[in-house]
Amino acid sequence: MSHYILTGSRNLLRILDVGLIVPELVATTIDGNIFKISPSELSSIKNIDGYPKVPVLLEINGNTCEDNYLPVSSIKAVHFNNSEAVHDFTSRGFENLPLGLFSILASPDLFIDGYSLSKPVRLSKIDREGLKERYRHIDVYAGGVFWLISNVSTVAKLKDLFERLSKIVKPDQICELLLDESIGMSGGSESDYSYAAYNSYLNLLGEHDLDEGWVRLDLITELESRLTEDTKSSEVIRGWFDYSKKVISHERELQKLTDENQIILRAILLHLLNPDLVSLNRVVESPLKHGALVVKLAKLLAATRIGFAPLTAKDKEEAPGSYFLISDLMAAVLNEARLDSSCLELNYIDDVEKPFCQVGWRGFSIANIAIDESKFNAEEIEESVDEYKPGRASIEDFVLAAKSLEKFEEPIYSQEGINLVLKKQFAQGLPRKCIFELRQVNHSGNWMFSTRLLDLSLKSHTAKLTMKRLQAVLIYQTSQSSNFRFELHHKVSFNACVEVGSKEQAITALIDDAISKLVASHLWMKKTL
Repeated sequence: MSHYILTGSRNLLRILDVGLIVPELVATTIDGNIFKISPSELSSIKNIDGYPKVPVLLEINGNTCEDNYLPVSSIKAVHFNNSEAVHDFTSRGFENLPLGLFSILASPDLFIDGYSLSKPVRLSKIDREGLKERYRHIDVYAGGVFWLISNVSTVAKLKDLFERLSKIVKPDQICELLLDESIGMSGGSESDYSYAAYNSYLNLLGEHDLDEGWVRLDLITELESRLTEDTKSSEVIRGWFDYSKKVISHERELQKLTDENQIILRAILLHLLNPDLVSLNRVVESPLKHGALVVKLAKLLAATRIGFAPLTAKDKEEAPGSYFLISDLMAAVLNEARLDSSCLELNYIDDVEKPFCQVGWRGFSIANIAIDESKFNAEEIEESVDEYKPGRASIEDFVLAAKSLEKFEEPIYSQEGINLVLKKQFAQGLPRKCIFELRQVNHSGNWMFSTRLLDLSLKSHTAKLTMKRLQAVLIYQTSQSSNFRFELHHKVSFNACVEVGSKEQAITALIDDAISKLVASHLWMKKTL
């Protein structure tokens, strides 16, 4: 049998954003427990203290009624008292709310006058500072887990991750899982002092609010103060702090951060310098070419810093299984219970062209993981899968399409995508070693073709970017289609870029059009210079 929970439209924003129904955002009894209303008690809701101007009833599954923290997966429907309120709420285009995952209804019959309450019930005003203090740390850790799930490469690894998630009963254990995953990425060869520093850094991220800004020197000083004297006095940690502070203070140049040793400490430094995923994606294109593991760990830290709630509605709706999974995990941990791993669904699809494993949670898609059967036998198949998102063009789709055009040399895989080089007969008038890079745009899921027009590490190339030529660049960019633009990376490169859609359709035409525009930009630049 369904039950109902009273909240307001403003509170609902936060509930769907963070993916949790918590006592601070809904009507509660005097002892702080969520007030769950049976259908027969609906006539009393207007007598609740703090009854909102725009009331909302959350219809929830009856089997969750014993818990005081509820996942949004328990919501059967969201009810407003009239159609105008529904329209007003759904038409605002909230950036972080995955409204497409919920049934939002106008149900005036549920909001009726009637009897007085038999016990005191109150809906309090939103205490934003209180919510941050109580839930920010778990939201941060959940952001890290969301990233881990999104970047799992095999079904075997996914099963292992879910097995460990199902054993977590406290928020600190999520932090421990992130640490364990990081240790695994680094090869497990770091010193205990490095792990201690990393653990303290994760906790620091859990306490740091996005609104507080990102003052690097203050953060590394705070991190140092949290370590034990034994850890701080170790040669490795002492040397790392000394070098990192000088880099942050611009007293020393940042050197290439390789994967050879101290991967965890190098990842912390890279993240301190580049705290978000967009910045880290730019770093990948820099001449330093930091180690792949260092960058991967730094990206995990960036996802953890952002947290779960700030993820865009697009991120959440494109992986609804992950959204509801994280919600279930957070609710279970707050209730000091275990995640029900039986909700994980793995279905192997024997597609003739591309066999894959459908991964889902509660009937919602997490991802499709492609299986390369040509390399492994059936018993080894779980170790041979790569992530594949349904309905979206994968890097393999672009590789096949590029080969079919017969214009390019063999595509070269890079850390972020592929590099394409035109065959000699198609490259007339272009610079030697002209490369067209393809990578995925993190914030949109689209794909970006780019090519370097000038190498700004060379003084002769930098000198070519006069004010007059920059004005010509702006005029040229304005004359092109909306998906074309120039990008200037200070002291690194001046590039031409074409962004193309992420849907799995007409890929050959997309490549042909993008490369034609980039070739034209090379020829135009050569002419103007």
